[in-house]
Amino acid sequence: VPVLLLGERGSGKTTLANYLRAESPFQKLKGEGWPSVVCGQFRTTPQLARSELFGHVKGAFSGAEKQRIGLLEKADGDTVFFDEIADIDRDTQRLLIAALEGRGFYPLGGEQAVRSQFRVICATNRTLEELATTLLDRDFFDRINSVVIQVPALRDCTADIPLAWRAVLSQATQIA
Repeated sequence: VPVLLLGERGSGKTTLANYLRAESPFQKLKGEGWPSVVCGQFRTTPQLARSELFGHVKGAFSGAEKQRIGLLEKADGDTVFFDEIADIDRDTQRLLIAALEGRGFYPLGGEQAVRSQFRVICATNRTLEELATTLLDRDFFDRINSVVIQVPALRDCTADIPLAWRAVLSQATQIA
């Protein structure tokens, strides 16, 4: 089911998303990283969002000199992580609905639907009320919030600080 992670910046939403994927059967791309996108990069360029997510065919727009497979097609059998989901424009949200429902999607300029089965995890530092009332298309919102997890700020979980500190210190001191 889709998971929506809510929490302040720095609360560990991405870490939790990584954990959820690691415990999920949807993790086809082992060792290669996993399909994720920082949605803020699309704030001013919806065309880029559609190309990145759905792909495009050669000649679909100026500069499309070859076909490009999109993130959703690459994610078949895996989990897709949308960081700061509220930054995706409403038109792209509507296009994502069909993909989330398993009906497929069309690459930019494409004439054939592509089907991809994936799990979705979304994260944002916005409130549930903001998402539902002003930031997300209502139909899209309904499809990404099957499970909502409020990730508390670290200041509210002081007992976790020693464990988190050891993990950060261990990572920082590892020789690559």
